[in-house]
This record gives sequence, structure tokens and C-alpha cells, in this order.
Amino acid sequence: MTRYWTGVGSRQAPEAMKRFCQLVATHLTQNSYFLRTSNLDGINQSFSAGVVFNRQECFLLEPASYGNHHGVYVHDSSARMSVMALFDRYHLHGYWQEMLYSRGNRFGIAMHMASVFALLGADPDDSSCYSRFVICWTPDGSCSANESSRAKTGQTRVVIRLADYLHIPVFNLAIEAHLRRIYQSLPATLLQQSPSLKELTKFCLPHQQFTVTGCF
Repeated sequence: MTRYWTGVGSRQAPEAMKRFCQLVATHLTQNSYFLRTSNLDGINQSFSAGVVFNRQECFLLEPASYGNHHGVYVHDSSARMSVMALFDRYHLHGYWQEMLYSRGNRFGIAMHMASVFALLGADPDDSSCYSRFVICWTPDGSCSANESSRAKTGQTRVVIRLADYLHIPVFNLAIEAHLRRIYQSLPATLLQQSPSLKELTKFCLPHQQFTVTGCF
């Protein structure tokens, strides 16, 4: 069975963190993991850049959007309705209903739906194909529904909140314990191309210790 993971994060991420995320994606691909992300600017594109096209699913906001002809756009109406239902069931966005019935919010709706597909895959009703974990970077170091805020976590908040409700681990690289553990998992050949750990920890925040398990 394919082992999926999700790589997402802030569009205002530091360049050093973007470079590191690209190398993390390369490392996970070398270890037979399959990336899911969406085609937003920032760290999402960095994760995608570290993986060959046939080892990732980059979910598009619109068909062939942003000039990306290798991505995935979910046309299936049943799958899209299932995603919309998740917003109500788990209260993923405080203004979701207002967005649905307000003109001018097409981009915001598409962005959040692509984020959910990046976590659950093109068939959100098949839990066996959900991503096994999320790696992200957000300025607030959020890892759970309670910690996330619309102002500080940004569009990544939807992924973090849903992952928390579905018991999918979230590893935020703004948490030093997460960063160190993932950094130390990279082989020497990739670490030689990475910003130093000292440089990367400049973009971490103090946070409660979180145990990282699984592939790291």
C-alpha cells in the first residue's frame, strides 16, 4: 500500500526553511513515501520541488492552475461534497458558510478544499488512503486544533485542525524538537545541501515537547 504524507505550510516561510523542506521531501521520497500537497506559493512549492512528478499528488485550486499541468484537480462532485461536509462536521473554518454564499471568495474556497484533498487524497471517503502524517512550518508552531488561529496559522490551519480531529500526527518545523528530529533523520548527502541546524532554529518557537515517531 502506498504510504502518503502531506507537506504544507505558510506562504511567508523563510527561504532557509523552504530549502530544508525541499530536502525533507527528497529524503522521504527516497524512503518510499508519496507526497501530497497543493499548488500554493511558499513551502508547498518547496516540498513539491523536492519530489519527481510521479511520486507526488499536487492538488490544484483550479484545472491546470498556476501553469501546473502535472497536478491533480478533483472534478468528482461526490468527493467535493464530502470535503464540504467535513468543514461543517469539524468546524474547520469559522466563516465557511459566509464564504460559500459570498461573491469574491472563489479563491479562498478553492484553496481550502485543495488543502483538504492534500491531506485525505482524491477520495476523502476512503480512510485507508489518508496521509500518515503532516510536515509543515507555520509562524505559530501550531500542531493541533486548539493551538491554531486564523491570523497566525493561515491557510494551513484547515489541514492542522482536520489532521488533529482524525488523529493524524502533525510535525511543525517551527517547534525545535520536531525540527531537530527530522533534521537528524536526513542522510549526510542531503545535510550537506541543507542550511545549518543553527540557522534553521532561528525560525523556531518555544513549544511543549512532542514525541516524534514513525519514519523519523
